Amino acid sequence: MGVVAISRELNRLGIKPRKAEHWKGTRIHKMITNPLYAGFIRWGGETAMGIHQPIITQELFDTAQKTLRERNHKTRQLRSPNYLVRLVKCSLCGAPMHVTYPGTEPRSRFKYYVCNNRYNHKSFKQDYIRADILETSVI
Repeated sequence: MGVVAISRELNRLGIKPRKAEHWKGTRIHKMITNPLYAGFIRWGGETAMGIHQPIITQELFDTAQKTLRERNHKTRQLRSPNYLVRLVKCSLCGAPMHVTYPGTEPRSRFKYYVCNNRYNHKSFKQDYIRADILETSVI
């Protein structure tokens, strides 16, 4: 699972973060990349062995870092046929918009750009924007 899928699953299960209303992919990413859980501390841009008991093994931490590198979204984005992904922002909250195929069919007839906050957390009512119309307007 990617960080967004993990955040969705935690939210679906009703598991709340300590200091927020719901989980976000960015928070999950920060947790996965934090060496504190493997027994290290960061100070002044350097990482050193801590005196605390690690929660996970170094091997598990390294595996998570490798998986994150392999799933790098920037690499996937370069192959994306959706030209405006990462360029179009939500007019209500400023979050990036991505492409989705809403509807009950496996692949709806039209693709749409949708605000990440609306898609991930159902917290905004920004309208879906048909991708073909938006892309033609921009081009």
